[in-house]
Amino acid sequence: MESSAMPSSTGVRKEWQEDIAPDLRDHLVHKVVQAIFPATDPAVLKGKRMENLVAYAREVEGHMYESANSRAEYYHLMAEKIYKIQKELEEKRQMRVQIGRAH
Repeated sequence: MESSAMPSSTGVRKEWQEDIAPDLRDHLVHKVVQAIFPATDPAVLKGKRMENLVAYAREVEGHMYESANSRAEYYHLMAEKIYKIQKELEEKRQMRVQIGRAH
């Protein structure tokens, strides 16, 4: 995975952002990817769809990074987003199971 440590899109870095290492941001991007698609096969990670997924995860992380006003808020926003993604995917999976049982 390429580094997500890019300058702030606003061009203004907040003081707390100085303490966030690029590796940490990459790790959180990876957590978003895993929440959406928990692949265990490394071969799956090479396709175009996965590139798009990683790009989406970077966008999500970047938005949280820009929105947060502190390190704690950044962690909270990321955890909340990952939870919402997991919950939404689980709800969709449950719906498909219910629809499958109805047929």
